[in-house]
Amino acid sequence: MRTAYQEQLASLAAQLGEMCRLAGVAMERATQSLLQADLVLAEQVISDHDQISTLSAQAEERAFHILALQAPVAGDLRAIVGSIQIVADIDRMGALALHVAKIARRRHPQHALPEEVNGYFAEMGRVAVELGHSAQEVLRTGDPRRPPASVKKTTRWTTCTSTSSPC
Repeated sequence: MRTAYQEQLASLAAQLGEMCRLAGVAMERATQSLLQADLVLAEQVISDHDQISTLSAQAEERAFHILALQAPVAGDLRAIVGSIQIVADIDRMGALALHVAKIARRRHPQHALPEEVNGYFAEMGRVAVELGHSAQEVLRTGDPRRPPASVKKTTRWTTCTSTSSPC
């Protein structure tokens, strides 16, 4: 019985990792659609958003199912409750990508951003995608202390979010 339980936990972590990947791809495409006024990419992000939403609902249901039927304790309980929070975070990332894509679509064929802020937006998009990849890697390996090397680099954006002082 415990083997099935461990398989359920592993399956939930794998599903969350896949959701991180999809949200990262959506954010990358949304960023590009906004920077390049690319209607095809924007439409792709908009149409793919349902997949992220569906997976979010399934993952959340799966986590509650494990909580109800397996009665986890200690570290497993923290992992499952954390997975419910991760689902919400991934869903927000997907919703942000959707919002960015809708802006690109609404302003097409013109660019939605003034030229002077493109670099800032490109950097924010890059950091969001890297954070998605980092979360996917942590879920895959189960080791939160070993993020990918690309995330270890300190950027202005990660520095601003990790301190209590305003940027």
